[in-house]
This record gives sequence, structure tokens and C-alpha cells, in this order.
Amino acid sequence: MFTKEPTAALPPQRKRGRPPGSGRRVDLDATAAFVPPSVDVKAIRERLGLTQVEFALRFGFSAPAVRKWEQHDRQPEPAARTLLAMIGREVTTVERLLKEISR
Repeated sequence: MFTKEPTAALPPQRKRGRPPGSGRRVDLDATAAFVPPSVDVKAIRERLGLTQVEFALRFGFSAPAVRKWEQHDRQPEPAARTLLAMIGREVTTVERLLKEISR
């Protein structure tokens, strides 16, 4: 039977070690991507002049997720926050890369 234990009971996070399947030691802090704690989705979308549906379709989000993010009913997951921050800073580059990987 699966029981969920409180996170306080979990061991502390490794700071140095070998990733599974790896033969080398890495500094996990040095390789961790920066994840913004929050992103103003509405400001990014409005600056691009897109509706919620257009924004969702263009960048691979669901329209309900965009709506919930903008209404602060839900916060984007870390990977989505990272992508949203990149869209906010380099939309042309993100659009080009999305086109390239969709081929």
C-alpha cells in the first residue's frame, strides 16, 4: 500500500553526486537551470498582442491553463515558467526554435 509521507521526512537534497547512469561527478548546483519564481503571463501575452487562445496555440499551452495563470488560480509549473520567461525576453528566438523542432 502506498502512503504519502510528509516532505520533512525526506532526506536532504544531494548537492554533489553522480546522476543515475552517469560515470562522472557533477556539481548539481552548477548544472541546475534557473526557474523564475513567478511570471506575469498576462503582461507577456498582452505585449505580444495575442488573445489567450492565440497565445496558447502559438506556444503549446492549453487555453484554460493560460486563463488560470492570468487569474492566479494556478501557477505555471517550473518548466512552463522557464518557457514563459524566455518568451517574454526572446519571443522571436522561441518562435524560431519551436518551428525548427516541429519539422
